Amino acid sequence: MKKSVNKMFVGVLLSTIAFGCFGGTNTNPIDEKNNQEAGNKVEEKPKDPEKTNNPFPVVDDSDGKSSFMGLGLGIGVEQYRQGNYIDTATTNGTDRIVSIDKEYRTVPSLWFTANWSMAWRNFVNKEKDTICGQPVNDGNVKVCYGGFVGAKLFDANATSSLLRGFAIGPQVTFKTKNRSYSLGVGWVNHQTKKLASGIEDGKPLPSQFSDIKYREQSENSYMLMFSTNLIEK
Repeated sequence: MKKSVNKMFVGVLLSTIAFGCFGGTNTNPIDEKNNQEAGNKVEEKPKDPEKTNNPFPVVDDSDGKSSFMGLGLGIGVEQYRQGNYIDTATTNGTDRIVSIDKEYRTVPSLWFTANWSMAWRNFVNKEKDTICGQPVNDGNVKVCYGGFVGAKLFDANATSSLLRGFAIGPQVTFKTKNRSYSLGVGWVNHQTKKLASGIEDGKPLPSQFSDIKYREQSENSYMLMFSTNLIEK
């Protein structure tokens, strides 16, 4: 009787040990490894393709005005290189002393201009030079460079300067959606006005002159031009 109880106890003990070792949770080593890797894996968020570090907005070429040349008006500041432009002079006293009443070294003028925006460059993104004809949207300004030619309409001496001046030079153009503004420095050919040969300021009028005479001629000089396009193509 005692031996049978002992055998039964040993059998129960062995069964318990076997169940604890093999009859519990059936763990597959491969599944355990996969679960561990999945738990350690950090979920990556998809990147937004439209989000960049560029401080300037991307210009949508589907809208806006595209142009590379235009006709417009310009305001110029002309420099007289060979002496001042003498507008008026008079004689005073019995000795007829010559006195210059009005003269100027520079003169503002109004011009008819033709502007070309030949190329532009995005220095931020280091893009290559391209034709400056892409459209510009609201809120965007494109900096282009090109050139201008101009025909003078009039200046401070409006009676004698009509269409008597020509200018050409390089310029920088600031293009918006509806208008372009340009700033240039160029060569100008314009009219000058000086006292006739033999007449000098502060001296008596020579006897061969009954009144003050002037001599007008053209000269090559330089100018500053600010213009805006009225018609763009």
